[in-house]
Amino acid sequence: MDSMLEPDEIVATLDIKLNECKEAFEELEFLGCVVTSGDAQSPIGYARARLNPSSFIQFVGQIFPDIDIVDEIKRTLNAFPSDGNYISSDVILESAKVPAVRLQQIIYYLQENNLIEAPESWIGEGKL
Repeated sequence: MDSMLEPDEIVATLDIKLNECKEAFEELEFLGCVVTSGDAQSPIGYARARLNPSSFIQFVGQIFPDIDIVDEIKRTLNAFPSDGNYISSDVILESAKVPAVRLQQIIYYLQENNLIEAPESWIGEGKL
């Protein structure tokens, strides 16, 4: 859920065939649930797939019921200053008390929905 998975990892984990994996990639990409990376040398034509932030937010609680994603979103929002000033990603991580992998997806989600503004350097360099 929180990383780019290689097709062979998916095939092995889910015990499916390569053509089923390709169909799943295509369907999930069509539905807008994943971001894919193509690869002409891959047997399915894809190198990787990653859940987009909205899908991550939607599904994380269903897959891991002990995660309260709504509470983590609230804590993340509360960690951002309301005065519009920028603060470091370290301060956000410490204040929100959300694991870094989920925090990064939450920040991507909040930014996509124009609920926060995070510096480009956080996003482009994967600083969280």
